[in-house]
Amino acid sequence: MSFTGSKKRKCWIWLRLHSLHPAIAINGAIVVGYKLAGSAGVLVSIIGTVIPPFVIIALLSVCYNAFRTNELVSQMLEGMQAGVGAVIA
Repeated sequence: MSFTGSKKRKCWIWLRLHSLHPAIAINGAIVVGYKLAGSAGVLVSIIGTVIPPFVIIALLSVCYNAFRTNELVSQMLEGMQAGVGAVIA
């Protein structure tokens, strides 16, 4: 398959956007957004993929100290640390 002119440029731009963030959700959002609405669809789909987790984590971080003092939650968080360490290693 060979691309010429503007089609080659659009493909290159799409590939550059696609490789900016390696997360599967972002990559999927880029593909679907581009197929449905072009560049505007890419932007909207990325925002729609990034904002909800960001808001949830921001809200949970406000309540972190209250949760951390709970014995059950404290033990669960310590258990998660071991799991995260195993995944990273």
